[in-house]
Amino acid sequence: MALFDWGTYNGLTKLESASLTGMRLTEIPPAEFSRRYYTEDHFRQYRELASKYFYIVTAHAPYYSLVNHDAYTHERVKRAMVQSAKKARIAGAKIFNMHLGAKVRGVPYDYEPVVDVVKAILAEVPDIYVSLETTYTERFLGSLDEIREIIEMIGDERVIPSAQLENDFMRETKAFLHGNLAEADKLADVDFWLRILHKLKKMTNTFVSLRFSQIIAFRLRGFIMKKRTPLGMGYPSLEPLAEALALFLTRDLYYAGADMEAHLIYTGPWQNKYRDTVKLYCEVMTRATQYIK
Repeated sequence: MALFDWGTYNGLTKLESASLTGMRLTEIPPAEFSRRYYTEDHFRQYRELASKYFYIVTAHAPYYSLVNHDAYTHERVKRAMVQSAKKARIAGAKIFNMHLGAKVRGVPYDYEPVVDVVKAILAEVPDIYVSLETTYTERFLGSLDEIREIIEMIGDERVIPSAQLENDFMRETKAFLHGNLAEADKLADVDFWLRILHKLKKMTNTFVSLRFSQIIAFRLRGFIMKKRTPLGMGYPSLEPLAEALALFLTRDLYYAGADMEAHLIYTGPWQNKYRDTVKLYCEVMTRATQYIK
């Protein structure tokens, strides 16, 4: 038993290296599904090796927008996502995570293509969970409220939210409007994070899916964009988030008797990902020890 499963994204050739750090989780990166020369045998190899080292395998879908109202584009994306989910399941993934994409017609019209794609995956890959990832700006589909409404439309417990926590930070503080992350960071105290985590908890009965990387913001063509940074070189501050996660995972999940599995995936730059994944785990677990009875 563990309080939560933790890890980062790894291609097939990096699984053994990742396992040496003690990670319990590995995520199949999106590039694995975009390479056409990766046959089903590649994903069988992934499953065979990952099963030796990791408790859970997740998968990140290719970066295709699910919000397409053009019928031809929509059908192509739907086929690609279904095929990717099938490969993910061959590789042993329990959860298939997806970005939703930029808004086109607006809410609630943009829900329709997303619901159609997710239902197609659930129909053809019945033993996988689909997680819908939160976004950092109102220009994209993926606030927690929007994801909740999509989940309610689908009506299947295999569809869960996935909180990309730095995205929730930018969206909920409105930092996507101005890009002043230092100012926004003043709002991101322990209570701020607990409100987000409690909202997330109400939206799932199975997995509490958490992702994190620190970021900086920059302006491009009039829009505020984000860029991921090594841990300790961006925002939001790690300390209040780690404290909130420690409280949430112990008091509000484990000791509250919630029948859920939690996992924390580090999504930062690949150059330092193993060091930073271990550091993130230690920051959370060091604080959690004071709440473990």
